Amino acid sequence: MNGVYNVVNNRYRLMSYGHVLSRSVWLLVCPAVLSYDWQLGSIALVSRLADHRNIFTAALLTTVSALSFHVIRSITRKVCSCCDGSR
Repeated sequence: MNGVYNVVNNRYRLMSYGHVLSRSVWLLVCPAVLSYDWQLGSIALVSRLADHRNIFTAALLTTVSALSFHVIRSITRKVCSCCDGSR
């Protein structure tokens, strides 16, 4: 049974899903441990905002936001410079 799905508090659920997502991304980047099953409790639920595992989730959100901003900004610059006719 999915432990995160059964959590009543939405804040704990969101933090736990964020931790699982950041851990999955880390396994894509650095595949040191390839097998874990978070449904059976091998990854503990995040139940406090001050939990150190929230740092990884915040780092992932910051990185994705910065990359998205950079891509959108570079696309906007290319479109605007093409519309002017100047290169």
